[in-house]
Amino acid sequence: MLTLDELFRYLARDARRQEPDEGQRAAILASADQAVRILAGPGTGKTTCIVARVLKLILCDGLPANSVLAMTFTRKAADEMRSRILGDGYAVIEAALRDRAHQSQLRADLAAVDLGRVQVGTIDSFCARWAREGADSGDPFVAHVDEAGAAMAMEEVVRNRSEEHTSELQSPCNLV
Repeated sequence: MLTLDELFRYLARDARRQEPDEGQRAAILASADQAVRILAGPGTGKTTCIVARVLKLILCDGLPANSVLAMTFTRKAADEMRSRILGDGYAVIEAALRDRAHQSQLRADLAAVDLGRVQVGTIDSFCARWAREGADSGDPFVAHVDEAGAAMAMEEVVRNRSEEHTSELQSPCNLV
C-alpha cells in the first residue's frame, strides 16, 4: 500500500488543502485498531481530517473499505464526507497509478480499492440499520418497539437508577 508520505504528498496536490495541525495529524495517524472521535467547531477542518484518516486506513494500512465507518450528525455532513472520500480518494489512487515508481502489485491493489464501500452515515442511520439487522437476525435481546414502548422502557431505566445517578439526568435523551 502507500506510505504516509505518499498519501500526504498526493493529498497536498489539492491547493485548497492545508497541512494538518498537530491534533489533526494525531487523529489521522492513530493506529488502525484505535477509534478516533473528532469534536471541533465549524470550519476547523473536521471533514478534511476524517477524510484523510479514512484514506490512511484504506490506502496505507490496507483495511478493506467496507470495514471503515465514518459517522456524523447530519445527512448534509455525511453527504459531504462521502463526496470527499470518493473525490479525494480516487484522485490519490489515480495519482499513485500514474506514478511510475510503484510496483505492479501495488498498482493492482490500488486499482481494486472500492471507496464506495466505506460506511458513511449519520448516527441515527447507523443505529436504525443496526436495530433492523438485530431484529431481523432473530436475536431475542433485540426487538422493535413503538414510541410508547420506548417511553416505558426509558421510564423503567430511570426508576431503576440509583438516587445519585438520577440527579445527573436532565432528560430521557441522556440515556442514549
